Amino acid sequence: MNRYQRILRAKAQSGFSLVELFMTVAIMGMVAGAVFTVYRSHQRSHTAQEAVADMQQNIRAAMLVMLRDIREAGCDPTGRAEAGITLATPGVFQFTRDIGGDADHPNEANGSLTDANENVAFGFSPADDVGRTGIADAGTASLGRNTGGGFQPIADNIQAIEFRYILRDGTLTIRPNAAQFPSIIGVQISLLARAARPDPDYLDTGSYTTAAGTVWRPSSPDHFRRRLETLTVSLRNRL
Repeated sequence: MNRYQRILRAKAQSGFSLVELFMTVAIMGMVAGAVFTVYRSHQRSHTAQEAVADMQQNIRAAMLVMLRDIREAGCDPTGRAEAGITLATPGVFQFTRDIGGDADHPNEANGSLTDANENVAFGFSPADDVGRTGIADAGTASLGRNTGGGFQPIADNIQAIEFRYILRDGTLTIRPNAAQFPSIIGVQISLLARAARPDPDYLDTGSYTTAAGTVWRPSSPDHFRRRLETLTVSLRNRL
């Protein structure tokens, strides 16, 4: 065995020094920390994307339900039901439509408004919006649809809703009087949703402007993500 081989053999038998061990542990710690940081960042990004996707899906589901029903407001094929708009405020829209009850064809109009789904209202439950302002008293609430049996949720975690009414002469208003109800030919809906959980990495300091120009904002900056969507619905039976 030559001198070089004896040196290598001696080093192999001596093992790691304390300094080498500390350096190895330190390097492993830095690698583990970097991996954890990347994982945590990815996890937070994924959670934020899920929150946004849930809000978008929530809003779209509510808008589809309102679009389907509101476009039939005032439907009166027989001309005998006197269907029309019964309440039009910034926070609640209520109307009637004659869409069923015929003795021979149940899905056809029968000239009355006593059948299921013929008197419809959208908004928050009175318990969630005592002042009927269209803003949830407790921060958020379920947006509902009422056909006579109380408000049934169509979307959760809604912070505010606003109805703006389009009159036949082009007037836009959020507070039409009863004499103007027959002139309403369209509705602009602004819907503000809030994430179900706060995001500690996000601070909402923004404001949200409705179709009517109303500005909604958090009472103070918070960590909830929000989304505002607007939709214009034509009342095809009143055009």
